[in-house]
Amino acid sequence: MSLERARQAALVQAALRGDEHAREELGALAEEYLRRCFFRHARRCYGDGVKEELEDIASDAVEKCLARLDRFQGGRALFTTWVYGFAKNVLRNHHRKRARRDQIWEEVRKDQSAWWHEPPPDARSCTSSVRRRRPTPPS
Repeated sequence: MSLERARQAALVQAALRGDEHAREELGALAEEYLRRCFFRHARRCYGDGVKEELEDIASDAVEKCLARLDRFQGGRALFTTWVYGFAKNVLRNHHRKRARRDQIWEEVRKDQSAWWHEPPPDARSCTSSVRRRRPTPPS
Protein backbone atom coordinates (compact mmCIF):
# COMPACT_ATOMS: atom_id res chain seq x y z
CA MET A 1 0.00 0.00 0.00
CA SER A 2 1.45 3.35 -0.99
CA LEU A 3 2.03 6.08 1.55
CA GLU A 4 -0.58 8.38 -0.05
CA ARG A 5 -3.19 5.61 -0.14
CA ALA A 6 -2.54 4.82 3.52
CA ARG A 7 -2.79 8.51 4.47
CA GLN A 8 -6.05 8.95 2.59
CA ALA A 9 -7.51 5.75 4.06
CA ALA A 10 -6.55 6.90 7.57
CA LEU A 11 -8.21 10.26 6.98
CA VAL A 12 -11.37 8.54 5.78
CA GLN A 13 -11.46 6.26 8.82
CA ALA A 14 -10.95 9.23 11.15
CA ALA A 15 -13.70 11.18 9.38
CA LEU A 16 -16.06 8.22 9.70
CA ARG A 17 -15.36 8.13 13.45
CA GLY A 18 -16.48 11.77 13.62
CA ASP A 19 -13.20 13.67 13.44
CA GLU A 20 -14.13 17.07 11.94
CA HIS A 21 -10.50 17.99 11.25
CA ALA A 22 -10.05 14.85 9.12
CA ARG A 23 -13.33 15.59 7.33
CA GLU A 24 -12.19 19.15 6.55
CA GLU A 25 -8.82 17.87 5.35
CA LEU A 26 -10.53 15.34 3.05
CA GLY A 27 -12.78 18.09 1.69
CA ALA A 28 -9.80 20.36 1.02
CA LEU A 29 -7.87 17.50 -0.61
CA ALA A 30 -10.83 16.63 -2.85
CA GLU A 31 -11.56 20.27 -3.81
CA GLU A 32 -7.94 20.91 -4.73
CA TYR A 33 -7.74 17.69 -6.75
CA LEU A 34 -10.97 18.41 -8.63
CA ARG A 35 -9.99 21.99 -9.36
CA ARG A 36 -6.78 20.79 -10.97
CA CYS A 37 -8.61 18.15 -13.04
CA PHE A 38 -11.63 20.28 -14.01
CA PHE A 39 -9.81 23.48 -14.79
CA ARG A 40 -7.18 21.79 -16.89
CA HIS A 41 -9.95 20.17 -18.93
CA ALA A 42 -12.04 23.36 -19.04
CA ARG A 43 -9.23 25.54 -20.33
CA ARG A 44 -8.62 23.10 -23.15
CA CYS A 45 -12.30 22.78 -24.10
CA TYR A 46 -14.05 26.00 -23.11
CA GLY A 47 -11.51 28.69 -22.25
CA ASP A 48 -11.65 30.54 -18.93
CA GLY A 49 -15.35 31.49 -19.08
CA VAL A 50 -16.69 28.56 -17.04
CA LYS A 51 -14.50 28.82 -13.94
CA GLU A 52 -17.30 29.77 -11.50
CA GLU A 53 -19.60 27.09 -12.84
CA LEU A 54 -16.90 24.44 -12.42
CA GLU A 55 -16.17 25.61 -8.88
CA ASP A 56 -19.84 25.08 -8.04
CA ILE A 57 -19.80 21.62 -9.59
CA ALA A 58 -16.60 20.70 -7.73
CA SER A 59 -17.97 21.83 -4.37
CA ASP A 60 -21.24 19.98 -5.06
CA ALA A 61 -19.28 16.81 -5.87
CA VAL A 62 -17.21 17.14 -2.68
CA GLU A 63 -20.36 17.60 -0.58
CA LYS A 64 -21.90 14.48 -2.11
CA CYS A 65 -18.71 12.49 -1.54
CA LEU A 66 -18.45 13.50 2.09
CA ALA A 67 -22.11 12.64 2.62
CA ARG A 68 -21.47 9.12 1.24
CA LEU A 69 -18.09 8.61 2.82
CA ASP A 70 -19.20 5.32 4.38
CA ARG A 71 -19.33 3.77 0.88
CA PHE A 72 -15.63 4.38 0.22
CA GLN A 73 -13.56 1.19 0.03
CA GLY A 74 -10.01 2.20 0.86
CA GLY A 75 -8.39 -1.04 -0.26
CA ARG A 76 -9.65 -0.70 -3.81
CA ALA A 77 -8.72 2.87 -4.76
CA LEU A 78 -7.37 6.18 -3.60
CA PHE A 79 -9.84 8.60 -2.08
CA THR A 80 -9.06 11.10 -4.85
CA THR A 81 -9.85 8.47 -7.50
CA TRP A 82 -13.21 7.81 -5.82
CA VAL A 83 -13.90 11.55 -5.67
CA TYR A 84 -13.06 11.87 -9.36
CA GLY A 85 -15.67 9.21 -10.21
CA PHE A 86 -18.28 11.10 -8.21
CA ALA A 87 -17.31 14.35 -9.88
CA LYS A 88 -17.65 12.82 -13.34
CA ASN A 89 -21.20 11.77 -12.53
CA VAL A 90 -22.06 15.18 -11.04
CA LEU A 91 -20.64 16.87 -14.14
CA ARG A 92 -22.63 14.57 -16.45
CA ASN A 93 -25.82 15.31 -14.53
CA HIS A 94 -25.09 19.02 -14.69
CA HIS A 95 -24.64 18.86 -18.47
CA ARG A 96 -27.88 16.87 -18.85
CA LYS A 97 -29.81 19.38 -16.75
CA ARG A 98 -28.32 22.30 -18.64
CA ALA A 99 -29.10 20.69 -22.00
CA ARG A 100 -32.70 20.05 -20.88
CA ARG A 101 -33.03 23.61 -19.58
CA ASP A 102 -31.57 25.02 -22.80
CA GLN A 103 -33.93 22.87 -24.87
CA ILE A 104 -36.94 24.03 -22.87
CA TRP A 105 -35.94 27.68 -23.19
CA GLU A 106 -35.42 27.24 -26.91
CA GLU A 107 -38.95 25.85 -27.22
CA VAL A 108 -40.27 28.74 -25.15
CA ARG A 109 -38.47 31.22 -27.40
CA LYS A 110 -39.98 29.59 -30.50
CA ASP A 111 -43.48 29.61 -29.03
CA GLN A 112 -43.10 32.93 -27.30
CA SER A 113 -45.23 34.81 -29.79
CA ALA A 114 -48.06 32.34 -29.31
CA TRP A 115 -47.75 32.44 -25.52
CA TRP A 116 -47.58 36.18 -25.12
CA HIS A 117 -49.82 37.39 -27.91
CA GLU A 118 -52.83 35.09 -27.83
CA PRO A 119 -55.79 36.36 -25.83
CA PRO A 120 -56.77 34.28 -22.82
CA PRO A 121 -59.53 31.73 -23.45
CA ASP A 122 -63.07 32.86 -22.78
CA ALA A 123 -63.99 32.07 -19.19
CA ARG A 124 -67.51 30.95 -20.15
CA SER A 125 -66.22 28.45 -22.68
CA CYS A 126 -63.94 26.90 -20.06
CA THR A 127 -66.62 26.50 -17.43
CA SER A 128 -69.48 25.48 -19.71
CA SER A 129 -68.24 21.92 -19.97
CA VAL A 130 -68.01 21.56 -16.21
CA ARG A 131 -71.16 20.23 -14.57
CA ARG A 132 -72.14 22.10 -11.51
CA ARG A 133 -73.95 20.38 -8.72
CA ARG A 134 -76.81 22.12 -7.12
CA PRO A 135 -76.50 22.56 -3.41
CA THR A 136 -78.69 20.23 -1.44
CA PRO A 137 -81.23 21.98 0.74
CA PRO A 138 -80.83 21.55 4.48
CA SER A 139 -83.14 18.94 5.96
